[in-house]
Amino acid sequence: MSSSVTACRVYVISLESFINEVAVGKVSLVVLGYFAPAAVKYASIHQEKIDNIILLNPPLTAKHENLPSTLSVFSNFLLGEIFAQDPLRASDKTLTSCGPYKIKEDDAMVYRNPYLTSGVAGFALNAISRDMKKELKKYVEEMRTILTDENWKVPTTICWGKRDRWLTYDGVEDFCKD
Repeated sequence: MSSSVTACRVYVISLESFINEVAVGKVSLVVLGYFAPAAVKYASIHQEKIDNIILLNPPLTAKHENLPSTLSVFSNFLLGEIFAQDPLRASDKTLTSCGPYKIKEDDAMVYRNPYLTSGVAGFALNAISRDMKKELKKYVEEMRTILTDENWKVPTTICWGKRDRWLTYDGVEDFCKD
């Protein structure tokens, strides 16, 4: 990927394509976790298309600027490529390490299937993890800047589940008050 085209920009373009295809009028965006910077960036460019945005456990503080070890392992040279091809490590361990909930076997198979049928899912996970490890701080800082800018007119709700094992609640309430 060239330096001028970041993964976040690709996600913004993809979200734009999706919304243009399915939406008739304004949309409400509900976004979870690490996709929040891309959704907020999209919303900042297309405020006229957004009715409101709900951010569920978004990375907002300096403590959120590093990937949790469960995800960053996929960005390691060679080891990350090997782990990204393992369906149990790539899907199950990642899903079960982020929160206190158990996942049913039938549901787990839905997430495992891409890794079982092709190596492409693992290579994509590896590429995304590498980009996120390298660029996450910039994405989080940009999202904070957008959300606190006086030109930000999109009604925004930030919801937080305090049992999130990847993103701590520390500093979130202070950010929201500002």
